[in-house]
Amino acid sequence: MRQLVLVSSVGADCNSKFFYLRLKGEIERDAEALGFDGLTIIQPPSLIRKKAKRLGETLSVKVMQAANAFGLLRGLAPMETRVVAECMAHAGADSFQGLRRITGQGIRCPIL
Repeated sequence: MRQLVLVSSVGADCNSKFFYLRLKGEIERDAEALGFDGLTIIQPPSLIRKKAKRLGETLSVKVMQAANAFGLLRGLAPMETRVVAECMAHAGADSFQGLRRITGQGIRCPIL
């Protein structure tokens, strides 16, 4: 059985006005067209990367963490790359057929 686990982004949309989200949406659409028996698309929110070098990325994570501390936007809480990698490993080990999306905080506790 041919399977693919793809990391995309929360908000991916091939019709988005934002380049990053549009690109992620196009990649998802094209991955679906490849005809894998099982396709798992993981859509994490912002990622906490220890060696992040882009100022915008670092600032957005800090802003989201601050909002989360006040109980706001918890579904978009940034997560460590390790958490996403663990979800990918679980998804890749599962014999899944069809298309599934694991989004937001569902990535922290994947039910596969």
